[in-house]
This record gives sequence, structure tokens and C-alpha cells, in this order.
Amino acid sequence: MTQQAHPHSDHACCAAASGPASNKAPKTVKDDPSADALYTCPMHPEIRQSTPGSCPICGMALERSGLPTGEEPDNPELRDFKRRFFVGVALTLPVLLLAMGPMLGLPIRDWLGTSFALWLEMLLATPVIFYSGWVFLKRGAISFKTGHLNMFSLIAIGVLAAWGFSVVAVLAPEVFPPGFRGADGHVGVYFEAGAVIVVLVLLGQILELGARIAPVRRFRLCLIWPPNRLW
Repeated sequence: MTQQAHPHSDHACCAAASGPASNKAPKTVKDDPSADALYTCPMHPEIRQSTPGSCPICGMALERSGLPTGEEPDNPELRDFKRRFFVGVALTLPVLLLAMGPMLGLPIRDWLGTSFALWLEMLLATPVIFYSGWVFLKRGAISFKTGHLNMFSLIAIGVLAAWGFSVVAVLAPEVFPPGFRGADGHVGVYFEAGAVIVVLVLLGQILELGARIAPVRRFRLCLIWPPNRLW
């Protein structure tokens, strides 16, 4: 007794084997191919990857997913931000004194000479912009590349505009009309504005990253200390 042949396309098992399922979920941005992604964005959970980094949508630092294990996670980004912050503070304070000294009764520009003071501001502020603030410039560039404009887009534009205008004012002041010149004949510069923005944003990022680690530290206390010492 022979069995009647049947087309393979009528069976779901054969259809699944012959090609990909039609209801397959679309890939997300920077979706990690492995089954368990370790780092994700708190604002955009679809962003998952196996290494630390920043979210390509909002620019926030990715945090480790999953429940706390009791061990404080190593945060190389926090260490890097602290190093950049201390370098930025050390270089920004002299720039602030040079720029704001006359308003505080300290005629530092008169002691050094206006031209020399402007050059000194440029030399001190440039490492702040391009070392301490490099991570923000990079995130801003990524935001323009991906089309997801965010806070770092504004930071990159503002900092580079302040630095670029000031550099031109120091190197080629003759390109500006007379209305841009002050009583001393020099064009105003904004090196201190760009440097202060970078330092303050770094401080905010350090506080944010530290706040993410705080729950892990409390969880460790719950594991180590008895309840009567926690309350």
C-alpha cells in the first residue's frame, strides 16, 4: 500500500527548515551577536554590547546589566574621567585667573602684557579642550554621524566654537572688524568658557558614574555586615 506524496511546503517544520522565519525580530543598533550582552544603556535598553562604551543614541555611558553580584565592578571609564578632570582643573584655573583677574582686582594681564596673556590662555586651554574634553568631542561627532543629536552634540559645537573663534582672534585678529576689538585693541577670547564647560561636564559625568556604583556598594554591605549594623 503506497502513501500519497505530499508537498513539503504544506508542513510548518519543512517551511522553517527551508528559510528564515517571517516573524524574526529586527536587529537593534549595536546588537551583540552573543546571547548575553553585558553592557546596556539605561535610557535605551535595545543597545547591548559585550564591552564598555557609550550609547550611540544618547551618548550616555553603558552600564553593566544584570543583578549585583556583591563585587564592585571595575569602571575604567570612571578612572579615565577622573584623570581627565584633574588635568582639566589644573589647566583651567590659571586660564580663569588670566581671564577674570581684572574683575577680581588682579591686573594679571597688565603684569604679563595682553598679547602674552592671550597666548598663554590658548596654550593652557587647548589641552583642556582636546584632551580632557576629547571624549565629548568624539561622542558629539558620533551623534552627527548617526543622526541622533544629543547633549554631546551641543557640547561639541559650543566648545569648538569658543576655542576656534578665540584661536583666530589670537593668531589673526586683523580678520575681525573694528567693532570686535576692545579698548586695548584686542579681540575678546573665550578660552575660559570652553575650558570651564569641559571641566563641569566631566564633573557631572563623574558624579553620574559614581551614583551608578553606589547601589552595588550598598549591596556589598548587605552581604558583609549583619542587619543590626546596617540600620
